[in-house]
Amino acid sequence: MFSSDLISSSESYSSKRWKGANCDEPICDSKCRKCYSPNQCALCDGNYSGDRCDSCTSGWTGSDCNTPVCDSKCTTCDSPNQCSVCKGNFEGSDCSTCKSGWSESDCNTPVCDLKCKQCDSPNQCSSCNGNFAGSDCSSCKSGWTGSLCDIPICDSKCTNCSAPSKCSKCQGNFQGFECDSCTDGWKGTDCDQPICDSKCSVCDSPNQCRVCNGNFEGSDCSICTTGWKGANCVVPICDSKCTTCDSPNQCSVCQGNYKGAQCDNCQDGWTGTDCNKPICDSKCTTCDSPAKCSKCQGNFQGSDCSSCKSGWKGANCDEPICDSKCSECSAPNQCSTCSDNYDGNDCSGCKSGYSGTNCSLSICYGLTNQDANVCSGHGSCVLPSVCKCNSKWFGDNCELTSCYGIMKNDTGVCSKQGSCIGPDVCSCKTGYKSSADCSVVSCENLNSCSSHGSCVGPNSCTCSAGWKSSGDCSSPSCELVSNCNARGSCSGPNVCTCSGGFFGKKCELATCFGVAGDLNTGCSGNGECFTTDTCSCNAGYYGARCDFKVNLEATKKVTNFKQFFIEPTVYNPSGLSIGYKWSQVGGPSINLESISENTISNPKLVIRSENGLTKGQSYTLLLTTTRSDNVIITNSIVLNVNIDPVIDWFSTVNPSTGQSVGIAGVTSFNASIASATDPDGDSDSLQYSFGYIVDGKRFVSKEFSYSTSTIFRLPLPSNNLAEVFYIAKDDMGATTEVQSVVVVNNPSSSMNSSQIAKLVDSMLEKPSIDQLYFATSLIKSSSDSESSIVKNKIIDALYNQTESNPELAVAILSELSNKTLDNSHGSKALRMLEILSNISDSYETILQTSSKLISYTQSTSENRQVMNAILENISSSLAKNMATGSIIKTISNNLLNIIIKNNVDLLNITLPSSIGVNGLTIPTSNLKNVVSNHTIAFSITILPSSSLSFLSIPVSSSVYKIKLFWDSGVMINITKLNTPFEFEMTVVGTSSGVEPECRYFDERTNTLTKDGVETIVISPTRVKCRVYQLGDFTTTLISKATSSPAPEKSKVQPKISQRANTASTTSQFSFMMMLLFVIVVVFML
Repeated sequence: MFSSDLISSSESYSSKRWKGANCDEPICDSKCRKCYSPNQCALCDGNYSGDRCDSCTSGWTGSDCNTPVCDSKCTTCDSPNQCSVCKGNFEGSDCSTCKSGWSESDCNTPVCDLKCKQCDSPNQCSSCNGNFAGSDCSSCKSGWTGSLCDIPICDSKCTNCSAPSKCSKCQGNFQGFECDSCTDGWKGTDCDQPICDSKCSVCDSPNQCRVCNGNFEGSDCSICTTGWKGANCVVPICDSKCTTCDSPNQCSVCQGNYKGAQCDNCQDGWTGTDCNKPICDSKCTTCDSPAKCSKCQGNFQGSDCSSCKSGWKGANCDEPICDSKCSECSAPNQCSTCSDNYDGNDCSGCKSGYSGTNCSLSICYGLTNQDANVCSGHGSCVLPSVCKCNSKWFGDNCELTSCYGIMKNDTGVCSKQGSCIGPDVCSCKTGYKSSADCSVVSCENLNSCSSHGSCVGPNSCTCSAGWKSSGDCSSPSCELVSNCNARGSCSGPNVCTCSGGFFGKKCELATCFGVAGDLNTGCSGNGECFTTDTCSCNAGYYGARCDFKVNLEATKKVTNFKQFFIEPTVYNPSGLSIGYKWSQVGGPSINLESISENTISNPKLVIRSENGLTKGQSYTLLLTTTRSDNVIITNSIVLNVNIDPVIDWFSTVNPSTGQSVGIAGVTSFNASIASATDPDGDSDSLQYSFGYIVDGKRFVSKEFSYSTSTIFRLPLPSNNLAEVFYIAKDDMGATTEVQSVVVVNNPSSSMNSSQIAKLVDSMLEKPSIDQLYFATSLIKSSSDSESSIVKNKIIDALYNQTESNPELAVAILSELSNKTLDNSHGSKALRMLEILSNISDSYETILQTSSKLISYTQSTSENRQVMNAILENISSSLAKNMATGSIIKTISNNLLNIIIKNNVDLLNITLPSSIGVNGLTIPTSNLKNVVSNHTIAFSITILPSSSLSFLSIPVSSSVYKIKLFWDSGVMINITKLNTPFEFEMTVVGTSSGVEPECRYFDERTNTLTKDGVETIVISPTRVKCRVYQLGDFTTTLISKATSSPAPEKSKVQPKISQRANTASTTSQFSFMMMLLFVIVVVFML
C-alpha cells in the first residue's frame, strides 16, 4: 500500500511537471535554467542555488538573491568578496589586505619605519631608534649626522669626539669634555689670549713676554733695561758728566762747562773734549775767555774787536774807503777801478773815446757827440765810435739808406720782389703792386679775379665757393652739389637746374616704387634710388628693392669626428619663397649628400659626425640661394679640417731609478709629455690628460689641463704590466693618444701580508676612488683575517664616492664581493649597487656581484627591497636600450635574469629549456587588451629561496619575479588579469603530510599571500602556478590535514564546460538514485 501510494503520488505530481511528445522533457522552475527532472535543477539562474533554486548561493541574499553579503571588513560591496569601500585600514577587492603602512589582523597596527621604535600611524613616529629624530625619523637628533645618524657632530672647539658634548681632543687651548674651559695660562672666549706676568704688558704665550712693563726686559721680564737698576728697575744710572739725573740719559745738573739732558754738549762759548777751551769771537785771534779778546784779527780794533781801523769800513772791516773818482780800491789811497770815464792810477785822466772836463763827452769818428755832423748828420753818437742812426739810415756812421727797414744791399729788400731806389722807395716786379714795399700781390691782369675770388699770388686767383677755380673766377661751379650728379646743368654758384625725372639740390633724387628717393625706403634702406624704380644696392644686398641678403662666414675650422653645422643668416622681409642648394666647388671630392643633412627650404647645412673629411684639407662649398622672383645669390665658405695634435716625446719613469719599473701602490711614477705640437693651431693652447689601463680597466689620473706632467701610483695588474696613456687635445676637441708600458711588481715580493695590509690601510686616510681600487688590488695578497678590516674600510670610504666613477666603483665591489663581507658591509655594498644600477652600464657585473652578496649576507626585508630595486633599475634600462625582438639572459651562481622585448603578439614564444624556466605561458591576448600591441619588455628573475628567509613562514622553492616594462623603460603595474601567467616551479622539502602551495609576496606587508594565485599540483616536487598579477612568487608547504581552503578568489574558477560536467555528474547521480528506487519498488512487489 505504501509503495502504491508513493508511485501514484509520484505519477500524479510528475504528470504536471513533464512535457514533450513522450513526456520526457522536465518542466524547469522559473528560477532554473536547466533541469534533468522536475524539482531537480542542474543549473540555476542568477545567484539562486539548491535542487529547486529556492535558496541563494553563498554570499548573496534578498528575495531575488541579488543583494551581496558584504564581509565584516567591508562597508559597501558590489558582489561577495568584491568590496568597493573597505572599513578602517583594510583595502583590496575583498578587504583582505591592509593599506600601506598598516598590519596585523585588524589592520590597526601601524608599520613603523626601520628608523622608528614606536609609531602612532605610518610615517608618524612617536619614538625613533638610535639618534634619529622627527615625526618620520628622517632627520638626526641635534649633535648627530650621517646616513645612520651615528656620526657625532663635534663642537667647533673639538677635534675629535665620541658623542656630542663629549670631546676626546680639544682644539687650541681648550680643555674639558665639552672644551668649555682654557688650559693654564690662557683666557678669552676662544682661549687664545695668554695670561701675562705682572711685569709683562703684552705676551704671545704664558711665560713668553713680547712687551714688558716699566723698565723690565727679557722673555720673562726678569732683568732691567740698560740705564736702570734696583729691585723694581726704577733707579736711573747717571753718566759720569752728570751730577744729578732723573732717568738714564736725562741729566738735570751737569758738571763743569757741560750742558744738555745727557751732558753731551758744551755750554755756549766753550769747546773741547772736557769743555774747558773758550771759543774766541770770529774777529778775535786770541781770547782768555768767551767775549774777552787779547788780539784782534785783520782791520778790527778794541777790547771786543767791534770797530774798524782808520781807512776801513764794512761788517768785517775789510772794505777800504776810496777817493770820489775811484769806484773800487784795494786799500785806502790805492785805486784799482776809476769812476765813470776817469782813468789812471789816481783817476786823473779820461778813458779813450771820451773828452771834456768831467770826461763826459763821447767821440764818434773824430767828432764829439755835440758836433752837428757827427754820425754823417743822420744819427747821434751814443758811445765812443757807436752811432745810433735815424730812421731809414744804416751803417757804422749812418751813411747807408734802407727801404722799409731793410738795407738796400740786403737780398730781402722790397720783399724780394723789387729793388730799393731810395729811402722807403721800392721799384716792384710784375704781379706785385708798385706802391709800398712790393709785399702785396696783384691780379690786375686777371680782371682782379672778377670780384668772385681772392688774389693769392702774382696773377693767381682763389675763387669763392660756387665759382670755378681756374682762370679769373668768372664761371659758376657746382662742385659742392656733386656737379648736379650729371643729371642737370650748373646755372649758378652751386645751383643746379635738374633734367627731367630728377629733383633735389644735387639732382640726386628720383622716385622708386612710389617713394621719393630722399626717404630712403623705396630701396629698403639698403641702397639708393638711382633712377625711377631703379635702386643701386649697397654691397651684399640684391633684388629690385635691395631687400634680399645672405650672410655666410668666409672660413670655418671643423673636425671630421663630430657633427658641425653651417647656418647662414638670410634677410628677406618680402616673405617671398626661397630655395637653397649646397654644392662643392673646391677641395678633394666628397659626396656632400651622403655626409650632410639639409632641405631646399632651410639654408642650414648639418655635416654628420663621421663625415670622412680629410684632416688638414680645405673644402670649398657653394650656397646658391634662389628667390621666387628669380634673384640668385651665391656665397662660398672654405672648410679647413682640423689636424690632430702630435705627441713627439713622452715617458713614465720611477723617479728614484729612472726606469719604467716600480712597485704597486708604493712607487710614485712620473708621467710627462716632453714635446707636443698642434700642426694647424697654437701648440701653447694644447691640454693634456694622463691615465693608465690595468687588467682592461681604464683609469684617468689627471683630467685635461695645461700641465704636461702628473704623478700617480699604480695598482697591481694580474700580469704585472700596466699601460700608461697620454692624451693631447687641441682647441677643437681633437685628441691624440699614445701609450707606454710600465712594469708593476707585486709588493709581496718584498713585503709580507701584514706589511701589505698596513700599506693599504695607510692609503685609506683620505682616499680617492682610484686609490680605493689600488687598495682592492693589493689586498689580493693579504689573508682574509688580515684584510677584513681593510675591506670594511674600503666599503666605508667608497660609500660616499660611488657616483664619482660608477664603472670603477662596480669593479671594486665586484672584487670585494669575492671575499666574504660581514652583514653590515655586505648590506652597504648592496645599497651602493642600487645607486650604481641607475648610472652604470655594467649591468651583468652588477647582477653577478649582487648575487654573490645575497648568497652570504643576512636576509632582511631591507636587503630584499634593495635587491628588488637593483633588478627593476637594470630591467628598466635594458627595456629602454635593447633591440626589439631580442632576449638578454644573465646567469650567476644563484640568480637567473631574462628579459624579452617585442610586440605583445610576439611575446608568447617557447623559451629554450636551458634558460631554467619551464612551462611559462604569457597571456598575450589579455595583455593586448590592456597595453594594445605596443612594444613591451617582459622580465623574469629567479632568485634563491634564501632571499625570503627573513619571513616567519619558510619558503620551499625559488622566488620568481615577473615584471613588464614599456619600451621607454617605465614599469607597467597590472593586477586582476582575466587570464593568468603560468609557470612551473620545483619544490623542495616535501613529505607525505604536506603539500606545496603557490604564494604571492606582498611587499607592503612583507607577507606571503594567496591573493591572485592559483596552485596546480603536478607532483609532490612540482607545481604549476597561475598568477593574475605581477610581482614576486614562491611556494610554501602546508599540512594536508590542517590546511584551510583558500579564499574564494584564490580558487580555480571553473569554466562553463566544467560547470556542465558538474551538472552532468549530479544528473547522473539523481538518475541512478531514481533507478535504484524503481528497482527496490519492483522487487518489493
